[in-house]
Amino acid sequence: MSKHHIGRRTLLGMLALAAAGPGGLIALAGHARAEAVPAGLRLVMVDDPSCAYCRKWLAEVGPYYSTSRQGMRAPLVRRQQGDAGLAPFSRLNYTPTFLLVEDGREVGRLVGYSGARQFWVDLDDLLAKVDATPSPGPAPRPDPDEPARKGPSERDAGLPSARRRFG
Repeated sequence: MSKHHIGRRTLLGMLALAAAGPGGLIALAGHARAEAVPAGLRLVMVDDPSCAYCRKWLAEVGPYYSTSRQGMRAPLVRRQQGDAGLAPFSRLNYTPTFLLVEDGREVGRLVGYSGARQFWVDLDDLLAKVDATPSPGPAPRPDPDEPARKGPSERDAGLPSARRRFG
């Protein structure tokens, strides 16, 4: 062999990149890039190409997820195990792992896949827990048209109640 010999896989890879154009390199290297999970409520699927259960989920649930009630509420984001964008999330040892993420914060997780029926039940349970948890957002602003309410300090200061004053 000459020292300029190019392997078959290398040659095929170079041809694929050339055919894909400038965007092809970005698309093929996308899994190595650290991309944050988009804002909002998302279902992040951590998978691996060699995972049989990941392929099973993709065949049984994948085609229907985006149009389902759950998928519209928590759109799917797929990441491969080891993706640098998954650094904020701990204990990602098994695939598939489904992380329910709200604004970059994990709010629930499903590990493994035991069939479509169980997946939908478990996902509904996770979403119900999110609904039951108050959002840690900013406090609501007072409505300027609404009359001011007395706070506990005024009520407890021994002031007469409105009923006693006016009734």
